[in-house]
Amino acid sequence: MTKPIFGKSSLWYGLLAFGLSLVVLLASAASGGAIPSLYFIELQAVAIGVSMGIIEAFIHGRRLTANQGSTGQGQANPLQRADTDPLTQLLNERGLTVKLLELMALGERYGNSLSIAIIGIDHLGEVAEKYSQQVADKALVAIENELTDSLRMPDVLGRWAEDQFIAVLPETPLDGARHIGERLREAVSRATFEGKRGVVLTITASIGVTVYRLGDDLQGLLSRATRAMNAARSQGCDRVSTDLAA
Repeated sequence: MTKPIFGKSSLWYGLLAFGLSLVVLLASAASGGAIPSLYFIELQAVAIGVSMGIIEAFIHGRRLTANQGSTGQGQANPLQRADTDPLTQLLNERGLTVKLLELMALGERYGNSLSIAIIGIDHLGEVAEKYSQQVADKALVAIENELTDSLRMPDVLGRWAEDQFIAVLPETPLDGARHIGERLREAVSRATFEGKRGVVLTITASIGVTVYRLGDDLQGLLSRATRAMNAARSQGCDRVSTDLAA
């Protein structure tokens, strides 16, 4: 790293020059004369010193911010924030959309299997109302941990909405996705979190599963999975429903 030419030292040198110029001016006045040209030169010196000190301080601040961002000590990368849910650190709706479109394109071109499961957390709003939003957030973090541990290496989990996750299941036909859906439902039921006075709580999930079909667009794929999830909720929650149109 190169040493800056100007900086705090420039500021101090300028102030020192200004002080010396005052001494010279006072000495000159006391002796009955004046040295205006020298005084003018010294004023120029302090002006340059102060200006360079301010400029270098600004540049140093910009460098420090850039270095903090590159080493992870400052603010997070804006692109990472845009694709990540701040609570669970999973992909958010934007990140999931990009991943789904990528895998759908592969499915369209090469015929790769692709299924998704929408995981709707049952009665999460009631938990927030009865206890607090912080308790509901604890529930979501606990659920995320259990879901992540229950998925396979190629699978992708993200938070789709306030009370919904999506599991993206590459190379998975509908039957396999249904089995994974059951595993995810059991994982949610294992998640525990604390309510008031340390009371341990649990929660359930209703899961809708569907498979990508050639010619699908993203909206159609998500709509089928959502219908299946709503069907699971209408049947009493805590169950997995498969999109019949698939």
